[in-house]
Amino acid sequence: MGAPLISKDEVLNRLTRVFRENGYGATLSQLSQNTGLQRASLYHYFPGGKEEMATAVVERSNAVLEREIIAPLHGTGSPSERLRAMMRSVDRYFAGGTESCLLGSLTHTPGTRRFESHIKAGFTAWIDAIASVLTEAGLTRRTARVRAQNAVFAIEGALLVCHGIGDTKPFRRMLRELPEQMTAVELSAA
Repeated sequence: MGAPLISKDEVLNRLTRVFRENGYGATLSQLSQNTGLQRASLYHYFPGGKEEMATAVVERSNAVLEREIIAPLHGTGSPSERLRAMMRSVDRYFAGGTESCLLGSLTHTPGTRRFESHIKAGFTAWIDAIASVLTEAGLTRRTARVRAQNAVFAIEGALLVCHGIGDTKPFRRMLRELPEQMTAVELSAA
């Protein structure tokens, strides 16, 4: 048997695009066509079939989420600077709002319960990292957690809506405005 024509990393890149667009509803024909590999070659890389492909893609996505989006939150600088750095990373990762979120795509297609723990781990790590920065910025733990959740909701929702309306400008505007909204001082009830 000859050497594979493309690396496993490149196969994962191509599979990620298909799962981002189709969720777990992606067919083997779509996966084969979009990777440029025959089904037998796909099974060479992933003997467990589509489930193994999706698992590998989700695990890799969580590693990229950690490295590209969460890591800036653990970096240096003020909380506001780190939140803005995260937003720049989010902008790059989602190509200015033109790319779908893999984790989001997999949450709403049939057959994804088997990936539930991976999806939950990715979103939870992201929310926890944001909440930690917001606590450091002076917010109470509860408020920080709610705002961190709301931030991830805003990002994920903006991606969905921007795809629906065919306009990424609202996504980019939201990314610019969100750090200030997250760190705004709580107003006490008078």
